[in-house]
Amino acid sequence: MPTCAEVLARSLHDLGVRTVFGLPGGENVRILDALREQGVEFVLVRNESSAAYAASARWTLTGELQACLTTLGPGITHAAAGVGHLWLDRAGVVVISACTAEASGPMHTHQVLDQEHLMAPMVKAHIKVEPDNIHAVRDVCSLATEGRPGPVYVQISNEVAGWPAAGGGTDPEPRPAKPEPDMDGVEKALALMARARRPVVVAGLGARDASLRISVQAVAGSLQAPIVATPKAKGIVPDSHPLAAGVIGLTRTDPVYEILEQADLVIAVGFDVVELVLPWEFDGALVWVAEWPNVDPPLPADVELTGNVAGHLGALAQAAESATGWIDTDFHAFRRDRTVPAPKAAAEGRVSPQAVMRSLRRYSDPDAIMTVDVGSHKIHFALDWPTHDVSGFLLSNGLSCMGFGLAGAIGAATLDPGRQVLCVIGDGGLSMCVGELGLLRELGVNVKVVVMQDEALDLIRVAQLRAGSPVQGTEYGVSVDHARLAAAFGITGRRVTGGPSPDQDGRPLSG
Repeated sequence: MPTCAEVLARSLHDLGVRTVFGLPGGENVRILDALREQGVEFVLVRNESSAAYAASARWTLTGELQACLTTLGPGITHAAAGVGHLWLDRAGVVVISACTAEASGPMHTHQVLDQEHLMAPMVKAHIKVEPDNIHAVRDVCSLATEGRPGPVYVQISNEVAGWPAAGGGTDPEPRPAKPEPDMDGVEKALALMARARRPVVVAGLGARDASLRISVQAVAGSLQAPIVATPKAKGIVPDSHPLAAGVIGLTRTDPVYEILEQADLVIAVGFDVVELVLPWEFDGALVWVAEWPNVDPPLPADVELTGNVAGHLGALAQAAESATGWIDTDFHAFRRDRTVPAPKAAAEGRVSPQAVMRSLRRYSDPDAIMTVDVGSHKIHFALDWPTHDVSGFLLSNGLSCMGFGLAGAIGAATLDPGRQVLCVIGDGGLSMCVGELGLLRELGVNVKVVVMQDEALDLIRVAQLRAGSPVQGTEYGVSVDHARLAAAFGITGRRVTGGPSPDQDGRPLSG
C-alpha cells in the first residue's frame, strides 16, 4: 500500500508537475524521497519566497501546474511574501509545507503556528493531509488552474507522510468541461460593438496564453481597435503590430490612459483589476470576456462572457465590423512610440535606465525572456521594453515583490536552458535574494543579471524629493561592489561606469 507521501508525489506528477522548487526541513524528507521516485526534480533555493517566484515564472510561461515546498514554522512564514505574489499575480501553483505531527501533543509549541489560517487568505483551497483524505489532494491541486488561477496549500507532517494511505482511492473528479459560447451574450456584445466609434481591447493576465494571441488580434483587427495590455499581458501583441497601443497599470500617468479617455467601449479580455494602480473608472460600455466570473471586485460590465475565451473571441471576431472613430481622430496620434526612448543624461559614472534598456534590447536575442524586479526600473521596462512575444516578459505586479526578478529568471531558465534570460534588478532587490546567485551558478543556466545600483530605494526617495520632504530612511550607507560579489559565487561580473550617448544609438555599455 502506498504511503501518503507517495500518493502526494504521484498526484503532482499525474497533474504535470515535473519540477518542485523549495527549501526543505527534516520534516519533509519523506516528501523529497517520494518526489525523486516519481522522477520529479527538486531544486534547492536559498529563500522560501524564491521557490514561489520561480514556480510562478514557470506557470506564466507554460500555463501548467507548478509546485513549491517549504518546511513548517519559519519555512512557511518566510514563504508568505511568495504566496501573496502567487495569489495576487494569479499563478497556478501548489504550495506544500510540513506541519507539526499530531502525536507531539498540546504541550509542544516549538515552531508551532496556525499555518492553515496564515495561508487561508492567500490561497484558493487548503488541505491538511491525513491518511483518510490523501486521495482528495489531487482534486485540491487541480483547483489551482481552474477558473481564475491561484495557489492552493497542502500541509503534511513527516509522520503522516510515512503512513499508508487509507483506501485505494477513487478516480479523480472529472474537470468541468469548457462551456459552449454564450451566443445570446455574443449578440448583445456585437450590438454594443456596432454602436461604438472608438472601441478598445484591454488584454489582461488571463489573455496571455499564446493560443489566445490570434483571437485577441482577430477581434481588434475586425474592429480596428487599439490593443492595450496590462503588465502581465505585455507582448500579447508584438510591439510592431499596428494596433499595439502600449501598457497600462504601472503608474497613474501611463500614456495609454489617454486612449481609454477617448474610448466609448472596452472589450476586457482576461482582465483583472489587481493589475492596475488606479481604480477602474471607465464609464463607457464594457464587455467582459474571461475564464472566471466578474467578481472580487466586479466591474460594471454590460455583457459578461464567462468561460471559453477563445470561443467567445472567435464569435465576436467573425461578426464584428470596423469602427471609424479612431480613423477620424487619427489613432496614431494617441499611440506611443514603441521604440526604446533615447538615453537620458545621467550623472558622471552613472547609466540611465533608458541606456541600459536600449543596449540590452539591441544586443539580446529577439526571443530573450526579460524578468524585471520591483523598483523604478520596473516602470521604465514595463512601459518601454520592446516585447515580441507574450512569453517574453515577467514581473511581479499584483503584489509587486522585491526579490522576484532573480528567482523568476531562474525559474524561466529551467524550462529551456538554451533560451536567453535577462534579469534587471535593483541593488535593494538583489540584497533580498543574493543567495540565489549561488543557485544561478549551480544550475549554469543562460541568465544575464543587470543590477541597477542607485544605492537607495529610489521610488520612495523620488517621492520624498517631489514632496519637498527630506531624504531619510531610503538611502543605503554602504556601496556594494557587485562585480566582486558575483565573483564570490563564481560568476563573471563587470561594473559599468558609462552608457551610450543619444547619438550612439544603443551601442554596448562600456566600462
